[in-house]
Parts: sequence; structure tokens; C-alpha cells
Amino acid sequence: MSAGANDFPAGKPLALAFLFFQDFLTRQSVQGGGCAIRGSSMGRTKKYGTGQALRRAVEGYFASISRVKPVMEACNTGEKDQWGHFILEWRPVKNARGEDMTDIEFVIPPTVGGLCRYLGISRDTWSQYCSRERNPQFSETTEWAREQLLAWREKELMTRPGKDLTGVMFDLRMNYGMSERSGPVSSAQDDDPITRSLKEAANALKKTDTDPPLAL
Repeated sequence: MSAGANDFPAGKPLALAFLFFQDFLTRQSVQGGGCAIRGSSMGRTKKYGTGQALRRAVEGYFASISRVKPVMEACNTGEKDQWGHFILEWRPVKNARGEDMTDIEFVIPPTVGGLCRYLGISRDTWSQYCSRERNPQFSETTEWAREQLLAWREKELMTRPGKDLTGVMFDLRMNYGMSERSGPVSSAQDDDPITRSLKEAANALKKTDTDPPLAL
């Protein structure tokens, strides 16, 4: 004959329920990254505790969506095929130091959203990482990541075939503080020091040319 619910001691069901609840809290603490209950902000620790840990993870994201390709060019071998056409051969391009050149090609476009998904954090958390005041230990890595994202977009503007650049230009304006100029490109105040000095030298020459000749 099986034991019924009434055969247990009076306090045993309550003790078992407490044990199950305690086990539940322990599992939630492990899965929630140190939280007593998942979703609670009490006692939550940062996913990346050091700048080095974040740098390794960010570098991992960019490496996971890119590949290194050799830069090649078609060179004339001096030989001709049976139809009289010169035979071309693909050869690696060497830089000024005599080294084979390579280029990093992003198979998947790098984005902040993709970076956050790879890191397992929200955009809000990434924004906090980017704050020098709140997280100065992350500033070098977050600025490096921003430069990588910006460099890809600049390269697309320079090398993307055709005129399908609307999305890239919109992204640069909205997320990287760049704007289009419809008037003159720059004024004297906007010029860099070298350009400013060249303009001043040119203006000085113009003034000299218009001066009246000296009386002898």
C-alpha cells in the first residue's frame, strides 16, 4: 500500500518546498551572472571586468567577420596565346618596403549592433562602456572599435562601385557626426596649419605683385 499525503510528517512538505526554492535561487544566480534573481539589477557585475578582457572580445568580433586577402595585380608575362593576346598573370603587389601587401576584407559589414550581439551586451551597456567618466578603463578599446567602424565606412565611400552610398552616408551623418557641405569646403579658420600657411604665403605673393614699383 502506497503512502498518501497524510502519511508525511506535518512539517516535511514545507521543508521540501523551501529546499526546492533555495535550489531555484542558486540556479538563477549562476545563470544570471551573479544576480540573485534573473532580471534584477541588484548585485549585478560587469560582463567585462577589465580593459584587456573587453579588448580581446572586441578584437574577436572584428576577426570573426573579416578575412585577410593578398593584394594582387594582373601583370603582362610578355607571352601570347594562340589568338595573339598577351597572357596576364596574377601576382602579389609589394609595398615600398618590398613586402607583399594584404587587405582586410569584411565579409559582413561591421556594426555596433553586431558588436553588441557578439559581446552579449545591450547597446545601452556599450554606451556606458564608451563613457570616459564612468568607465575610463574601457575608453581605449571603445575608441579603437569606433575607429575600426569608421574606417570601414570611409573605405566604402572611396571604393564602393556605383553610386549606392546612401546608406553609408546616412550612417556617417547620424552616428559619426559627419555632415555634407553644399558651399565652400573650408575657410581659413577650418584649414589645417600647413594649408593655412600655404594660403598666407600665396596671399603675400599676390600683394607683392600688385605693389607699385619702387622709385629709383
